[in-house]
Amino acid sequence: MTSQAGSPLAKAARAEPSAHDPVWDAEPAAHHPVRAEPARPGDLGAVEALARALVPGAGVPRLRDAWVARAADAVVGYLDVRRISDEAHVLAVGVDPAHRRRGVATRLLSAALADVQIVHLEVRVSNLPARRLYAVLGFEEVGVRSGYYADGEDAVLLTRRAA
Repeated sequence: MTSQAGSPLAKAARAEPSAHDPVWDAEPAAHHPVRAEPARPGDLGAVEALARALVPGAGVPRLRDAWVARAADAVVGYLDVRRISDEAHVLAVGVDPAHRRRGVATRLLSAALADVQIVHLEVRVSNLPARRLYAVLGFEEVGVRSGYYADGEDAVLLTRRAA
């Protein structure tokens, strides 16, 4: 098994938040670190509401495979992932718009996938911010799935292998 100790995901998973870390809330009085953890049964309503708000008609993540990001005990992001042995397929990543660009998605991906050897995911061709994030985290664009989304937009297939 290959070690991932030096991978971008492993480094992000080990990072501790600080007052200058983008995962902290912007409001000075509300400095609650964002933490990523496996979803609990009581998270279903919050995850479902966030998923549907972000993508109307979206499926709801299965909680046994989902992770959530919390800030002050509120769910501000989720990750739906299927794991088989040392591989994973990311089905959805969602972050509350008020918490975007603060490291929430990175924290979720880092925590949930730190010990995975191969990760696959699809992202909309038009979602340039997500594509940039995935590139920084070591994902490579390996193909295109034509007409993958219900509206006909193509998806870029990305893969990350352990270093």
